[in-house]
Amino acid sequence: MICDSTNALNEGHSGSEGDLYHSLKSLINDHKELIGVTTFASNIARIHTIYKIAKECGRKVVLAGWSLHRIYEVARKSGYSFDEFDFISDREIKFHSKREILVICTGCQGEPLDAIKKIAKDL
Repeated sequence: MICDSTNALNEGHSGSEGDLYHSLKSLINDHKELIGVTTFASNIARIHTIYKIAKECGRKVVLAGWSLHRIYEVARKSGYSFDEFDFISDREIKFHSKREILVICTGCQGEPLDAIKKIAKDL
């Protein structure tokens, strides 16, 4: 089982990935430069949603962050279907226009070694 327990003790319920899909697609589709999206590395469903939307919007997708790569490999080896996923490496970014790239990266909680912090310093 792959799950996330963020806010598990809070009363109420969380929305589904489907609830997020249309607003996220609109944001990605309307933006014309490089896009970086941060998420918990353990949120495989969110990574899948972001990847699907990026591809529908004509973008190549990069995973940035050691924990994202590790969780991706664990999920893939555990049988979560990533057959259709075609990530490019962070080294391949330079061969594409920034308009073509979406980076899924760690950093949604501001940890000091997160990929988003490294990306922000290098851009």
